Amino acid sequence: MKTPKSIARKYYESWARQDKKNVVQYLSNDHFTFSSPQESFSNAKEFVDVCWFYSEGLESVKIIKKVNGGIQLFLILLW
Repeated sequence: MKTPKSIARKYYESWARQDKKNVVQYLSNDHFTFSSPQESFSNAKEFVDVCWFYSEGLESVKIIKKVNGGIQLFLILLW
């Protein structure tokens, strides 16, 4: 069974492997939106395309702290 924790781990592992296709797939659904003071995105591909340069030189992502609340997951990462 896919849990929020296992999905999040695979998502961040995909970033570390420079696997853009899987990064987009883990985010893709009909309800994806992302908003911040700098940018807003209405789909996963647009989000990943703009943010992909952050993956340069990335070798691993370490989950420092996680709080799991059913279908919600909050992570603190060492990127």
